[in-house]
Amino acid sequence: MITRSKGFTLLELIFSMGLSLIVLAAGYGAYFSFSRADEVERRRELVIIAAHGAMSRIKEDVRASSAAAASGSTLSLQTPDGRVSYRSRANGSGIDRITPGRRSFLKGATASFAGSGRGVNVSVKASAKVHGRAIRVDLNSFVMPRNR
Repeated sequence: MITRSKGFTLLELIFSMGLSLIVLAAGYGAYFSFSRADEVERRRELVIIAAHGAMSRIKEDVRASSAAAASGSTLSLQTPDGRVSYRSRANGSGIDRITPGRRSFLKGATASFAGSGRGVNVSVKASAKVHGRAIRVDLNSFVMPRNR
């Protein structure tokens, strides 16, 4: 009678280690893919927030103004609190908002303006590139001053 010792043969160990490696590689690939998708979605949300925030601020100031002059990347408004100007930075990093004694920066978006009749056409764009994917948000709005 032949008795077998308890344990695994070398062939069984190599086979099980290879199978484990394949399962781990597939798991890592799935995790990495989900992680990248999550990062792209998070960045998309930031781009959307930047565009909507800039558009909301500009629309609020135009509606509070009594006069508006728009040309290309510059918008000048006359508000009850004084003159407000918007200028898109040439490098596309954001929009400067200039008021008497204060300068603020709307990060992550660019804007272009065109005077049209009694109002202003506002176009806000924000974009980013994540893992080779381009994310772009374009918002357009026609806004009329309310305090004329």
